Amino acid sequence: SSDLYAFMIAGTVNWLSNCAVGLLFPVIQKGLQTYCFLVFAVVCLTGALYLYFVLPETKNKTFSEINQSFAKRNRTPSKPQELSNSTVESMANAVAVTAISSMLEKSKIEVQEIESSL
Repeated sequence: SSDLYAFMIAGTVNWLSNCAVGLLFPVIQKGLQTYCFLVFAVVCLTGALYLYFVLPETKNKTFSEINQSFAKRNRTPSKPQELSNSTVESMANAVAVTAISSMLEKSKIEVQEIESSL
């Protein structure tokens, strides 16, 4: 699913950022001495401003509402995927047929096991 890829990307960015901070901090501390944390304060302030002014609020919104919000912001047409009733019915029928055939297959195996044990 897409959640897995998002977690992988977030984890990779987190580890790379921590590595960069660990490698660059001694150099920054040597150069700026007492004011070395101003670099990190600027990065935090920039991130906070981006979060507040650029990213939309997503609390209590559905995925399609969030998608429409980004589409409006990026001036691209939003195309919500709507399924027709016939498509939903055919999908439901396919799921039902698969479930029934799986149950029949299991019952055949059980019957064969019972017959072989007799």
